[in-house]
Amino acid sequence: APVIGAVLETGISGRKGGRGFYLYEDGKAKGVNPDVEAALRDSADDEPAAEPEAEERMVFAMINEAARILDAGVVDTPETVDVAMIMGTGFPPFRGGLLRYADSLGLELVAERLSHYAQSVGSRLDPAPALLERKAFYAA
Repeated sequence: APVIGAVLETGISGRKGGRGFYLYEDGKAKGVNPDVEAALRDSADDEPAAEPEAEERMVFAMINEAARILDAGVVDTPETVDVAMIMGTGFPPFRGGLLRYADSLGLELVAERLSHYAQSVGSRLDPAPALLERKAFYAA
């Protein structure tokens, strides 16, 4: 994304240099880097999405990518994705994992919302063909 170039132009080097997306002291994040925050704000075309919409877009994008990696054989089962998301990213375990959550919402809804977001923010959110072909990630 073009914004990454703008962020890199601020001269950040990450945790090792004490400045990245966050400011660091002794290797620990101490707050958001104001230079990066300003670069992100300056690069935005529109107002930021409201929190519920932003959350939905991020989660649905992850579901979309999960459908792609399942079809590509990167992972073997939906259970593998769910365990990885819970253990690796902290996805809420009470939801059963990313793909169980997707099933609880209904893949038709997920695909519909992704199509909506693709129209407003770009084709990167077009529903994956594998997502459109599935009725669920888990057999009923």
